[in-house]
Amino acid sequence: MTLTSTLNMLTWNCHGLGHAIKRKKILCALKKEKADIALLQETHLCDAEHAKLRRAWVGQVYFSSLKSNSKAILIHKNVPFIIDKNISDPEGRFILITGSLYGQPITILNIYAPNTDTPAFMSKMVTLFNEHCVSFGALAGDFNCTLNPTLNKSPQVPTTNPTSAKMLKSLTKEMGLIDIWKETNSSSMDYTYYSNVHNTYSRIDYIFIPKIFINSATCTIGPIALSDHAFVHLRFDLCKNIPRSKSWKFNTSMLSNEAFHTVVTTWIDNYTQDNKDSPVSPATMWDAAKATLRGHLIAYASSKKKTMEAHRLEFERELERCEKVHKQSPDSTSWSQLKAAKAKLNLDYTREIKKKSFLY
Repeated sequence: MTLTSTLNMLTWNCHGLGHAIKRKKILCALKKEKADIALLQETHLCDAEHAKLRRAWVGQVYFSSLKSNSKAILIHKNVPFIIDKNISDPEGRFILITGSLYGQPITILNIYAPNTDTPAFMSKMVTLFNEHCVSFGALAGDFNCTLNPTLNKSPQVPTTNPTSAKMLKSLTKEMGLIDIWKETNSSSMDYTYYSNVHNTYSRIDYIFIPKIFINSATCTIGPIALSDHAFVHLRFDLCKNIPRSKSWKFNTSMLSNEAFHTVVTTWIDNYTQDNKDSPVSPATMWDAAKATLRGHLIAYASSKKKTMEAHRLEFERELERCEKVHKQSPDSTSWSQLKAAKAKLNLDYTREIKKKSFLY
């Protein structure tokens, strides 16, 4: 078995991870997107709570904890990232890490820009990234500005923080960085943030990468569901044919399922009855039973997972449809339908979390 050659990197303003269920929902959504590296803003967590994120699929956590400016970078446990530098802003506005991944240097700068017009901050971030990036890297996060008022905001209103936007646009171009979503979706219009107060959509969350890597990357924007921001998903062709051992781990959450108890009990009874006159030793029978039972467990879990994913996909498609309608016609009817679709998806995540009983 080999690792995929695609590196999945997501940036997401979570709008708070203080509640255990919200935290788990975000982590489940990131896992579903097969996140290798996740850049989170507005986590609202202290150092101790950030450290707790290192569980389940998360192997490494780098964070900056300062009130509402807190942010984190999560790296999947199967991603062999080797850290070199870890630089955090005393004001909590950014966190930068450099290191190597599959023998290649990589630089990641996760930012949460002020919601005021601060061109000096944009200049500092682009310059900092350029100083440390020697190969592939990503400058990403919530920039709190719209680069193009015609394409990045609906209804069309003046650019948010225009001086910051002008500085960001100018410096990224000068440094050879590109807004990868715009470059790979040139004929599309989409948004990453919805303001309920102003009833406006805008694209203020970006991922910038060096222009030389444009042919190795694709980028999409997710739904605005679990937060008031959508995640931005970068897929980058970084590595190929990296060996990995195949392993299986029993899903212990099934032990609380009565239907699962019945299925397993019935199978064991049938197996015992079918092999009661077998000439092989009890030890051999037991080893064979374990191997066969494992196959049944995998098949059972796979079936349940497919059913759950089918329901989740149905809710996500409904949300996508309602979101598209509301972006085009932001009236009270479409907003009510959008809220209902969001509620269904949130409830589905909540049911999954409670079923797993994995709160922290």
